[in-house]
Amino acid sequence: MKQYIIISALLLVTALMSSCTPDSPEMSADEFLEVDNPMTYWVNGINKEMALAVGTFAELLDVATDNYRNVYSRSNREFDKPNIQYTDIDVENLQRHVGKLREMSLYALNTIAARDIPTDEQLADIYTALAYSYILAGENFVALPMEENGRPMVWQEHLRKAVEVLEEANAKVGLASFKPVCHTLLARAYHRLGNRLAAKENAEKALSYDKTFCAMVDFDEANGVVSNIKDRSFSANWWEPLPRLDFLDPKYQQSAESQRIAYAKAEENYLILAECCAADGASVEDFKEAFMDDFFRLVMSRGAQSFEDNLEMREATAVDGTVVNLNTSDWKVRASSEDEYFEGLVLNRSKGLITVPAVSGTSVDANRMRNAFGRDFLELVYLLRQEVFFAEGRRFSDLGMRLPLCEVEAAKVRNRYPDVDVSMFIKAYIPAYLPTEQYGMDAYTVDAADRTVTIKYNLNRLIVDSHATAFE
Repeated sequence: MKQYIIISALLLVTALMSSCTPDSPEMSADEFLEVDNPMTYWVNGINKEMALAVGTFAELLDVATDNYRNVYSRSNREFDKPNIQYTDIDVENLQRHVGKLREMSLYALNTIAARDIPTDEQLADIYTALAYSYILAGENFVALPMEENGRPMVWQEHLRKAVEVLEEANAKVGLASFKPVCHTLLARAYHRLGNRLAAKENAEKALSYDKTFCAMVDFDEANGVVSNIKDRSFSANWWEPLPRLDFLDPKYQQSAESQRIAYAKAEENYLILAECCAADGASVEDFKEAFMDDFFRLVMSRGAQSFEDNLEMREATAVDGTVVNLNTSDWKVRASSEDEYFEGLVLNRSKGLITVPAVSGTSVDANRMRNAFGRDFLELVYLLRQEVFFAEGRRFSDLGMRLPLCEVEAAKVRNRYPDVDVSMFIKAYIPAYLPTEQYGMDAYTVDAADRTVTIKYNLNRLIVDSHATAFE
């Protein structure tokens, strides 16, 4: 596990941040540059911020979707409705994570590197964090500045900047393990930009380097690198997944090893290739023949974790008014009233051990996907994305949702750039095809007599019916 140092002024999003050494909690930027190996300390801080950013986005964005519902009031319930206001402190916190990642990475490249040349491993960490800051902005916000106190730039510009950074990194970093990460992030950015050919090319290139890689952030609670999503879904049981995703939760448990969150993994390349083929239409059979079996073998190879989880109640009110617990395996679940029931989606938590996928899991098998065509095939692709990236903060973007510019940044823009119409950027974007009622994405009905659960909205079908693929 990576070791982290505590950086006393890590929260300052400035080009000249304070930092510290193991024997001094505070020092000036000039003093820091004179210590031995400043790059080592700074990259440790970047890795700490990368973990906190990935964890916070996973926490707050997953609860804003159909992945989780917040059953307690100790974390943001407005996101869960979703009621996402630019005045919300969590909108500001998410934006700050983007800014900190970006500015810390740029300071390493532009200032510290002149005093302490980074190793290939350090350069890979720096470029990954820098590119990821632009990806987080481009995937999840309406617009953000691309520099401190800058003008807000629309989300496409952030993704284009991520591509630029990754292309530069690809040329400068020779580390073999970086190549599949770099091309996966490139494929991810191009996928969201709707560039099918570039997404396909980079997804295939990533798999040519490594068909099984998984890049993850580590957490270290003893040194303040805490995963809030672990506390929400496991130790505190504040959140409950949609019943048809019950078999995936809790993805993160108490041990340091089981708290790690993936930010790039080979599965993404397969799913991007599947969507590329769906957009092409005639190529779906090519995907099924060339990639599908490898994808399912990869998901199955990721392993699982077994543990006791009998404190989970999973209470729900049935249609007859009785209160039942969805914590035994005799429940059948369907994705909407138009879908068929599936068994095995709800785990038996009432007694003994449960087993949950550790990195990736899915309820879909190769035969089901092999027999799907057209929009049914694409709906399975989005179901796979939902399940494989569960609790990784990715569903928000797949649903087409976007966060607004936060209140503090909006005020700065008004003062500095009176020609900018800030009103364009201070409203969250919630696509019209999503449910309009509060908590609608989390809604389901329970029949206690038949032991069945019916999800109110099959959002994967709504995604497909609304815009078919990311490339249309």
